[in-house]
Amino acid sequence: MKKTRSTYPVSVSRQAPPPHLFQPRLAVEPEAVPSIQRSLFVSPTHVSPPLPPGDSAAGLNRQQRFRSANRLVTGLCNDFHVNHSGQVVERRPGRRTAAQYASGSNPVGCCCLNLITQSPNRWDILVTEHDGPHTRGGTNQLVISSDRAPIAFGSFTSGGALTFQGAVSVFGHELCGHAVLMDQGIHPPNADRIRTDVHDPTVRIENQISTERGVNPSNLRGLASSGVHRGESVAKVEILFGLGATTVPSLSTNERKKLTFAQEFIRNNNTWVDILGHSDNSGNAAARNTASLNRAQKVKDFLLAGGISPTITKHGLRAVKRFTRVEGLGNTVPPTGRSRRNQRNWRRVEILMAGFPAGAQRPVSGTPSGVASVATPAGVGAARGSANACLSLIANTAYPVSPPSSSPASRPTSRPAVTPPIP
Repeated sequence: MKKTRSTYPVSVSRQAPPPHLFQPRLAVEPEAVPSIQRSLFVSPTHVSPPLPPGDSAAGLNRQQRFRSANRLVTGLCNDFHVNHSGQVVERRPGRRTAAQYASGSNPVGCCCLNLITQSPNRWDILVTEHDGPHTRGGTNQLVISSDRAPIAFGSFTSGGALTFQGAVSVFGHELCGHAVLMDQGIHPPNADRIRTDVHDPTVRIENQISTERGVNPSNLRGLASSGVHRGESVAKVEILFGLGATTVPSLSTNERKKLTFAQEFIRNNNTWVDILGHSDNSGNAAARNTASLNRAQKVKDFLLAGGISPTITKHGLRAVKRFTRVEGLGNTVPPTGRSRRNQRNWRRVEILMAGFPAGAQRPVSGTPSGVASVATPAGVGAARGSANACLSLIANTAYPVSPPSSSPASRPTSRPAVTPPIP
């Protein structure tokens, strides 16, 4: 990730070395009883760099930025919120101790907010739309997606299925799985994520947050050793087509905007791209397959015409295929949830964007398959046994004494500090 990100899915390295994979610089043992909260803020303005100068989020006002962040913060733990000044604070300061957070509901989500808001180090949340979620360890910045961006972030499970666990899990990946571990001096050292298990501690935290939110165990993110996709993150934009329509000019204004958004996201994050076309139930199988394939191909043609290269050079792979899968699936993969009730939602194209090669639908030749283990940071042992119940919980979740397997039943698991990252 240009920075580095996890959940959640895309990742682009725009700095060297990747920010969220910096060797942790700080080792902080917070007090068991909260003191003054002063360390986590939502930026009221667009910060470029590191955010793209042409990012559509540049037009957001402070209230929109605070609202986007607040939804994620309260999703992690309703005892915290973003106040009128952009600070992340407890609703009732000092009402609960670390031990109470660690033994209450949403313990990992609440504990990570308890720890980061008691840190002597300042962290800033930046709101983006054309960048992927990621954490920048060198500057103590978390990049999150605006709630108005037409994009979803997910990851591959241990069974190889692509699922979308939700924005709160992605935020938890970055805040709890990267920022808090960095702040406490127990983040994994800088290492190559495409060849090692360096991202697993973050993924375990993300998975525990997903579990706290009720995500089915089979939909949790996989670890690095969980198959060809290595639990990598993926971003998705869906484009809806009209009845019988298969061309870009036939799209509504709103769907055209979403397609242009996807194009800019790919450009800014330099991702692999897969395009899956779908149809509704009308007509015969041959007609449905033809319509869905035409939709996928027309979307690819639009991206190429807009300057997206058909090849990608990244993570040691040179000039390999960017588009690994462009297919029409007819009506064989209907939309999920309530969207399934409306046939309009069936007539769609899914644009899937991955920042790491293993996140592509069909990882290109040369994608590493081995997984080397990264040494546990020196401070983890002390953190596991810390008198601060929240620090102990976070450390034991990220680095269990007997690491769980990558099976769906493994509760603690996660995605990259995204570059994007996610992720």
